[in-house]
Amino acid sequence: MQILLKKLFQSNVNIEVIDGKLDIKAPVGVITEDILNEIKFYKKDLIDFFSRYKGDSEYIGIPKAPESESYPLTASQRRLWIMSQLEGGSLAYNMPGAVTLKGNIDTDKFEESFRLLINRHEILRTYFKADNKGDIRQYIIPGEQLDFKISSEDFSFAENQQEAIAKYIEKRNQEIFDLEQAPLIRASLLKLKEQEYVFFLSMHHIIGDGWSMELLVSEVVEA
Repeated sequence: MQILLKKLFQSNVNIEVIDGKLDIKAPVGVITEDILNEIKFYKKDLIDFFSRYKGDSEYIGIPKAPESESYPLTASQRRLWIMSQLEGGSLAYNMPGAVTLKGNIDTDKFEESFRLLINRHEILRTYFKADNKGDIRQYIIPGEQLDFKISSEDFSFAENQQEAIAKYIEKRNQEIFDLEQAPLIRASLLKLKEQEYVFFLSMHHIIGDGWSMELLVSEVVEA
């Protein structure tokens, strides 16, 4: 959430809590769809934060979040991290999504579009590990240091295509994420026939939720 607070502060956005709800005041055009989705993601944490520091005034500005090597976890991230460790990286926190794509797809350009998407969203470059004090922190790897590739598979000659694809997706979704290794997201482009594909995406719940999965799929498809 520190990263979001920094963005909002630099954009002259102010937030207050009124009757338990966020009230946002911002210059016209500042609240983009991406920022709005981040606010939705951290809504509960923002309400808790600004409620604690509200004081006597009904209005409070956003404090500046300084540049840092790492950032504290949100309450929900800490819960997910602990539960993942206790349950041995439970597969229950893998979030899969798939969409059918039609048209002539250049796989290299498609992969590059996804890399650009990852560069735009810091949360997709975030990983989690203990610092030298033993506290779990979130770190953001620079985009140029991230090694990410989309797996490409051709199912156009499979005898039972739908069953083969279903088994492939199930197998990929059974792979456990290492929370200390970014990105906590995987993608596959599965060829059904000429100009028809299935795009499969899986991410760990600690970096997103249902709406962010839908957002990512739509951004890649529209790229």
